Amino acid sequence: MAGEGRGEGRNETSKPSGAAKKGAAKLSFKETRELEQLPVQIEALEAEQRALAEAMSGAEYHKRGGEQMRKDAERATAIEQALETAFERWAELDARKNAGSR
Repeated sequence: MAGEGRGEGRNETSKPSGAAKKGAAKLSFKETRELEQLPVQIEALEAEQRALAEAMSGAEYHKRGGEQMRKDAERATAIEQALETAFERWAELDARKNAGSR
């Protein structure tokens, strides 16, 4: 067991230096396109989120039935998670772009 702990420690210290070098690298063509598309994707997700929230807050919404209400709630959660992921990725790519331009 003691040997396992030492081996894990060495691997952990070697990984950040490789990740740091990669993080400072210039954006690839694919990453540049991804960075350009993220605002469009975020806007689409936010529009869907607003529409779903509006529908769910309507006075007649409960008449859609329990199954539809569960599906809508699941979709609202999925949208929230997708937005969080998109914002994090946007921040990561933007930071790398700005670091590479210095």
